[in-house]
Amino acid sequence: MSPVRTGLLRVPGAGLHYAICGSGPPLVILPGGGGDADCAGPLTETLAADFTVLTYDRRGQTRTTVDDPVAAPGIRQHAADVHGLLTGLGLTGAVVFGSSTGAVIGLDLVRQHPDLIRRFVAHEPPLPSLLDAEDRAAVHGVVGQAQRLHRTGGWQAVFRRMSQVLEVPLTDHTDRTAEVAWSPPTRRTSANLNFFLTNDFGATWEYQPDEQAWAALRESATVITPAVRACGTGRETLLTRSTLALAELLGTATVELPGGHDGYRTHPYSFAAALREVLAG
Repeated sequence: MSPVRTGLLRVPGAGLHYAICGSGPPLVILPGGGGDADCAGPLTETLAADFTVLTYDRRGQTRTTVDDPVAAPGIRQHAADVHGLLTGLGLTGAVVFGSSTGAVIGLDLVRQHPDLIRRFVAHEPPLPSLLDAEDRAAVHGVVGQAQRLHRTGGWQAVFRRMSQVLEVPLTDHTDRTAEVAWSPPTRRTSANLNFFLTNDFGATWEYQPDEQAWAALRESATVITPAVRACGTGRETLLTRSTLALAELLGTATVELPGGHDGYRTHPYSFAAALREVLAG
């Protein structure tokens, strides 16, 4: 196992908890939902054989400090924080893998700083503005219900409802083909999920670049690769449709990565092998 170095890096308004391991070109992993610096441990450890892997706790998560605990960060702030980490740690020419909310953050990072990111893999980003009216209405409904569901049934109730809308389990604890077992939520991970649902959930689904931003992404020097779950092209889900729409808008093709929406956590070894191939292509 590669040694892990942790620290707290000061950026405007916050101190970001981060972890670095491995050696080689820098690779940033941006997880979905309430995922933090430790949520993709097996994937991180596997990729550390070839990359200097950077993970972190987003602004508002438990090990990151904030000057204003009431302020909601938003996608652009999260993207600015990743930029602050990369420049503060002296990591240039990075490749970035982002999944779900992490993929949305990564898109805005590339939009703001294309000179800093060499390649970006966007795994199943939720982008309702690229979907048809029926899908947008379904998303709008669950986002509108989220606060009530969270208040009455906790984060579990919101994720159950999201699984129905997205047409695929977000966290399938019964997946017998998974390469690693699901760990039960801890106080820290539950706190991160609660923060996500209170602050970042709505911001993720409401993220809507304007035409100028999309044009900047199309013309960016960063190679952007949209990615779907391995069976995504066989059975389209809402997130598959979102990713395919992104690929069409950018004029590029999608790639398939193993496992479901959380494949980077449930199938980390096959996922790492497939991601290496994408990054080498």
